[in-house]
Amino acid sequence: MPADAWSQGFFFWRAQGIQLSGLLAIVLLSALLLMATRPRWLEQRLGGLDRLYLLHKWSGITSALLVLLHWLFSKSPRWLIELGWLEAGPRRLHQADMWRGLAKEFGEIAFYGMVLFLIISLARKLPYERFRLIHKLGAVLALLALFHSLYLLAPELRWAPFGLLTQAFCLLGIGAALWSLTGQI
Repeated sequence: MPADAWSQGFFFWRAQGIQLSGLLAIVLLSALLLMATRPRWLEQRLGGLDRLYLLHKWSGITSALLVLLHWLFSKSPRWLIELGWLEAGPRRLHQADMWRGLAKEFGEIAFYGMVLFLIISLARKLPYERFRLIHKLGAVLALLALFHSLYLLAPELRWAPFGLLTQAFCLLGIGAALWSLTGQI
């Protein structure tokens, strides 16, 4: 962080908020994907399957709130500029990259899908078989979000501790999601 961080403008702090909320959401998402694989060592340490499920549920809710915060940080400049509360700053130019656009699109799909997923998951009137199928779709949404995070990680952060932590949790989450999707649980 620069020495004059406190005097930096909105866009600096927005970037910090995007990175931090994204990392925390990925950490929780990967942890809840790991919990979904029901490893015995974790179940035993938490005091049983009921506690594991409860932690999984609250990790999902908290992760969804962090994803919402991440999305708000991402979308806020446009809204604030339209309201006249903020002047547009210089735009960062990115090389034409199909994968970057795809990663952004995957993030949007994952966001809206996770909002719907959370609402459906918290509804108590869903039969177990549908609940289970919807949770399999949750693993697909998670894979989209993890690709979004891996690909859009700023190049200057990729090999810094922040980037290494992000990549490690993304790989953990990808492994757990694939484990679930291939019926290994």
